[in-house]
Amino acid sequence: MLMFTNHAKKRMRERGVSKRQIVATLQQPKSIRKEDGSITIFSQKFGSNTYDKQADALYIYLGAGRIKKTLRAGKNILVDMGDKDRVLGVEFYKISRSVPEKKLHSVSVELPMRA
Repeated sequence: MLMFTNHAKKRMRERGVSKRQIVATLQQPKSIRKEDGSITIFSQKFGSNTYDKQADALYIYLGAGRIKKTLRAGKNILVDMGDKDRVLGVEFYKISRSVPEKKLHSVSVELPMRA
């Protein structure tokens, strides 16, 4: 049985992640990595992405909903936010400067959890 702490439930709400998504990731992880020799991290692809060659922008869809605001999360990175500050998507522009075009359809991105 998997139990979620109040802290975990709060973070899941903030990030728009459901219990079902967590369970699915643990049951069928896309990848498993060992970090610092002891921590195992599971990952699962929940969204899809599109690359606009003309705009040189990669957009990663993380959730559905109406965009309420867009935040600048760093140089060339915009984050679209929905209701309750749920992340709906992330746009990376001038992306070809950091990722070769042939790899844009399978790009893996790790984002900080705090803005």
